Parts: sequence; C-alpha cells; structure tokens
Amino acid sequence: MICFCFLLVFSKIACTFVSMFTVFFLLVLFVLDGVGVLGIWFAYRRQARTKRGFVWGHICVSLLLLAVLVLYRATLSKNYINLATRHTVALSIVWIYISKILTIIAYSLSFGVGKAFSILRKHTPQDEKLTTEETMNRAQFLERISLATGTISFGVGFWGTNNTLYDYQLKQVPLKISHLPKAFHGLRIAQISDIHVGSLTNTLAVKGGLEMLLREKPDVICFTGDLVNYEAYEIIRFEHLFSTLKAPLGVFSCLGNHDYGDYTTWANPQAKAHNMQQLIHAHKKLGWHLLIDSHTYIEASGEKIAMLGVGNWSKIRKFPRYGKLAKAFENIDKEVTTQILLSHDPSHWDAEIRPQTPSIYLTLSGHTHGMQMGIEWGNIKISPAQFVFEQWAGLYQKENQYLYVNRGFGYTDGFPMRLGILPEITIFTLQA
Repeated sequence: MICFCFLLVFSKIACTFVSMFTVFFLLVLFVLDGVGVLGIWFAYRRQARTKRGFVWGHICVSLLLLAVLVLYRATLSKNYINLATRHTVALSIVWIYISKILTIIAYSLSFGVGKAFSILRKHTPQDEKLTTEETMNRAQFLERISLATGTISFGVGFWGTNNTLYDYQLKQVPLKISHLPKAFHGLRIAQISDIHVGSLTNTLAVKGGLEMLLREKPDVICFTGDLVNYEAYEIIRFEHLFSTLKAPLGVFSCLGNHDYGDYTTWANPQAKAHNMQQLIHAHKKLGWHLLIDSHTYIEASGEKIAMLGVGNWSKIRKFPRYGKLAKAFENIDKEVTTQILLSHDPSHWDAEIRPQTPSIYLTLSGHTHGMQMGIEWGNIKISPAQFVFEQWAGLYQKENQYLYVNRGFGYTDGFPMRLGILPEITIFTLQA
C-alpha cells in the first residue's frame, strides 16, 4: 500500500513537472529511498522498535516532501509568489533532496561494504554473539557518516548557489568551415542561450556578463532561445541591459520551449497568443532579428552567409515541436553555401537537421543547461544531462556538420543553482 501511494504521488509529480531537472532528481530519490529503507531495516534488524521508527520516519518524510513539491509547483505555475520566495523554496527543497540522496548513498555503501565482508568470510559461532552494544555502535557509526555526508552536500549546494550562478565562462571555439567565403575568414560570432530572465536577480552580475561578451567585439551575436520562463513581461526588468547587445553584422535570435507560454496557465487561447506577440515585440525592441522558421543573410564585400532560425523542435516528446525546418529554407539563395542555423533543442540536430539539410555546416543550440550540475575537467564531462541528450554541452561534429550546445546564460526558476556546469558565453572564430 505504501509503495502504491509512493508511486502514485511520484507519477503525479512527474506528469506535473515539465522540468527535466526535477524529474531526474525525483526519479533518483525514489530509487534511492528504497535502498535507504533496506539499509535502515538491516542496520537495525536487532532493534525492532528503533527499526520501525526509522523506517516509518523515512517514508513519512519522503511523502511529505513530495506533497510540498506538488503544492509548490501548483503555486509556481500561477505566479502567486514572488521571485525571492520561489528561489528560497526551490533551493530548500532541492538541497534537502540532494543531501538526502547523498546521505542514503553513504549510508547504504557503508552498510553494504560491511555486509559484503561478513558474507564473504566464513560464518563462525562468534558471529552469533554480537552484543547489543556492538550492534548499536555500528548503527551509530553509520548515522555519523550519513549526517556528515548530508551536511557537506548542503554546504556545497549553498556554495553553488551563491558563488557560481553568475560565474560566466568565456569559451573560445575556432571552427574550420569548408566553402567559407574569403570575406568571412576570421568572422567572430558570439552565442548566448537560455537567459531565463525571469529567474535573474543580480543586475550587476548580469551587466558584467554582457560587458564580458561585448569586450570580445563579435561581428555577429546569436541568442538561441528561452528568453523568459513563463511570460513576456519578465523581460521588462532587464530590457535596458540586453538592449546593449549590438554587433556590426546584427543580433539574431530564435525561440525556445519556454518562450511559447506553455508552462503557465492562461485565461483563454487569446491571452496566450497575445503573450506570444508581446514576446516577439520584445525581441524587436531589444534590436534582435528574431528568426521563426525563416532566414536572412549577413553580407561582407559582396559575399553572403545565410542565417536561419526555427521554432522549438525536440526529438523528446514532452518538449514542443513548433519548428518547421523546410519553411526556413523556402526561397533561400542556393548560391549561398555557408549556412548557420539557430535551433534551441540539440536533439533536433540528429532527428531532422543532419538528415534533411546537409548544407547546414553549423547549428547553434542550448536548452540543456548541462543540467546545471556535473563535472567538467579536461576531457572529462559528466552530467545527468547525458542520460537525456546525446549532445548536451560543447562542440560536436558528424561528417562535415557541427553542432554547438551552449550551457546557458541564466538558470531555471525551479533550480536556481549551478554546480560544476557554469554559465557560458561562446565566441566562435570562423576559418576557411
């Protein structure tokens, strides 16, 4: 009955949440909670009363946290609470979960190692003579390991929230492109993605990030979707900053899954459509050329490069498929052999872009944020994102086509932290 209730609540949350971050952590938590219950059960097998108390306490706390998450998500979707409160609640819930996950891992591993040794060694009569005091000492040892692990993880989470959310990383990426017109050799293209302006709180830090980009003096700036979290009005607070993004050959943008207003409640379809028009107007007001299933050209010395953009299109069904790649190519100049595409979701690359449009040498995407958590050290890249996306951060090449997945400029409203996967500004230098 308990397992059924747990599954029911988890299924409800998984269906309610659109964030892959939350679904991932809930799934991991659900699996590890089962391991944690077993660990407690065996650790206190000689202390029936203590065992029952810990097991039931563990289950009740898990169900309570899941109920809080459901309530939080329902409130969040209706924008009943302000940004500071949303961040506080989100961080508290996320780090309770993460600390709990790491605690369960430490607890289970500690108990499992000891159990494995006891199974491997020969059973002796002395094994039956374990005193209550010895059993309690082992349980206390496991408790202390678990407590230390949870405390450390919470501290790391606090650090990741306060020190890395706006720690913008400048990535320099040289790209050799065949058939690149001579006039564009050395062209510098800046990319940012996933601003999620409704989540941003530190105006000074955002200003510093944009100044970092502009100091690179890019010829072109590209933004690859998710300007807002829920509604177009979010851009108002930071409009004066993002309107400073200017480049000699233009600023180009496309839409991401959050830009369509799918993750909030609307009074009627007309209200949602009006929000979409406001968002399109916001891009225009910022001075950005928004490409929705369309193309344009950048020119230098009589030569051209085609810039294309599509609406959000994802191979993963829970994300929308608004983009029409064929429409973006309608009436394109066939003599323009260098084509760059802005497409928010990187799964679009393998699903449609590469099979259908081999003429696109470079696709710029975002969307994944690298899950805002992972390890990047030299050639080592590890993140939960790799279990969802084949291409999730950095540069990828198949045959003569490139895909670059930007790690995101901002962060999601429900997961306001970065740990190991930092916000990114990318500068491409095109070479013939």
